[in-house]
Amino acid sequence: MDKLKELEIRFDDLEQRFKDIEQRFKEMEQRVSILEHSEVPTSQPDSDSILTKLADKFGKIGPQNIVIIALKINPRQTKEQLISIIEGWGTPIKKWFKTNHFKSRLLDNGLVIIVGKNDDAKDIFSLSEIKGNKLADELIQRYGS
Repeated sequence: MDKLKELEIRFDDLEQRFKDIEQRFKEMEQRVSILEHSEVPTSQPDSDSILTKLADKFGKIGPQNIVIIALKINPRQTKEQLISIIEGWGTPIKKWFKTNHFKSRLLDNGLVIIVGKNDDAKDIFSLSEIKGNKLADELIQRYGS
């Protein structure tokens, strides 16, 4: 009899925990929905104005610097996302990535860092706080004026 009573108590406890988890999940879904439909202020540069100023100069900037600018405008990207963004700007860059320039010129020099992995276990990259962001700001100032 004691074992049955103990099992009932455990079941009731598990059932209550499950209800609590369900409630927390519903609250999180509501928060996500609110965030998806609200405009969040950002400290990122205005990408449209930067791109407008830089568009005519992409041929002069060079692929390494275009990648730096892309990461400044769109931080936390995989290589594939960077390629897609930059090629969306009308600049072919896939070959540059395939020849390992990304690693040798940006990662190894501390301009870009790995900040995590996405759901597909692909590395996510961002500019390093000091070297990468400083260079990006200089490039945007030099070519964006």
